[in-house]
Amino acid sequence: MSARFEDLIADLLSFPKYKLIAKEDLLSLVGCNLEKIHAFLGKTTYSDDVSSIPPDQLKAALAEKALKQNFVRTCYELIAESPKVIGLLISAILRRIEVENILTLLRAKMAGIDLNEVMLHITPTKNIPEEMCLEIFEKARNIGDIVRFLSGTEYGELIGRVFKKYREIWISLPLEDLKNVLEHKRVEPFETALNKYVYWECWKATKKLHGIDKKIVRELLGTEIDLLNVKIALRCKSVGIKDIGGYIIPVFYRFAREDFESALRTTGVRGCLETLLSTAKLLMVDLYEDALTKALKEYDEVKSLVPVENTLKKVPPARLREYQESKALSRVEDVLDRAVIRNLNVLTRYKSILHAGFVMAYLDLKWLEIRNLRTIVKGTEDRFPSDWIKNHLILPETDLSSLLSTFI
Repeated sequence: MSARFEDLIADLLSFPKYKLIAKEDLLSLVGCNLEKIHAFLGKTTYSDDVSSIPPDQLKAALAEKALKQNFVRTCYELIAESPKVIGLLISAILRRIEVENILTLLRAKMAGIDLNEVMLHITPTKNIPEEMCLEIFEKARNIGDIVRFLSGTEYGELIGRVFKKYREIWISLPLEDLKNVLEHKRVEPFETALNKYVYWECWKATKKLHGIDKKIVRELLGTEIDLLNVKIALRCKSVGIKDIGGYIIPVFYRFAREDFESALRTTGVRGCLETLLSTAKLLMVDLYEDALTKALKEYDEVKSLVPVENTLKKVPPARLREYQESKALSRVEDVLDRAVIRNLNVLTRYKSILHAGFVMAYLDLKWLEIRNLRTIVKGTEDRFPSDWIKNHLILPETDLSSLLSTFI
């Protein structure tokens, strides 16, 4: 481990600009007005990013862009200070933002959203700068133009293949059927392909690590991908997709491809969950077994409550099953997301060693922090009850935001 990397870890553990928000401070924001939330952020590492937003104009879109700009800047700072192999991993993680930008452009062009609104949801990076997004969106007449304008980027060949494949399908559809292909459904093939690409690039980057760095980072990332594939399998099952191959992330850490294929052959989402839970027990992976047990419980609880909610929300009977599944799966996915964060506790097994897992854990926690802050701002903006906001936060069972500080 180089002295330079040891200095970087020391900065992550103690330097104010990298400080994460403690769980109790995050919870204290629930119930505050937007001006108070703005004032709080002005005292955190996000102060420079939110300073351009007037306190009385803080909105979810503006806040999310400012927070993500901070994430991007932090990634570039860490890349500059890290050994090359760890820098490659951070660069791969940063592709999440770039993929979000591409998907934003595609969705906005399909939906006919105006330029100013689109740019609120663009977080520039060195590879996908704001000027490029602005020019593409202004010049593009349709999604085909966006694909063509992005041909010179690292994503160009991939989205070009996706567009060619699905354009032929869309062209072959009768006009009335094409109208039924909703905008978000037409973006799904791009989203699936790009997400698979991002996670595969992250996994490839771990191959260049060695020793304890490789072991820990692969445990963190492999677990995240396994549980993401569980979510993908459940979503596929809920809409009747039988062949998971085109959707699943092609990385298998503890679960194997055959485990997901077997789960999809069962009856219903519950059967899929039960099969994966049985597999987790056979594999003796406590984290997976605990998460899937909780997920199954949440699924059953929500399904039992939804018919009661239906009398209040007036969901049409024809859409009740779809509403039930969507609400239940959303709760299940929250349980799985919490398990990914709980898995960061593996760092406690290596307290006396400085390793790349610190950087991976830090970026995971920061990404979660941004997600939670966005939920708080959006919930406050839309005047949702405090209980609703708290229930939609992904908070670790222990205060993992301060986990890193235990290594000083």
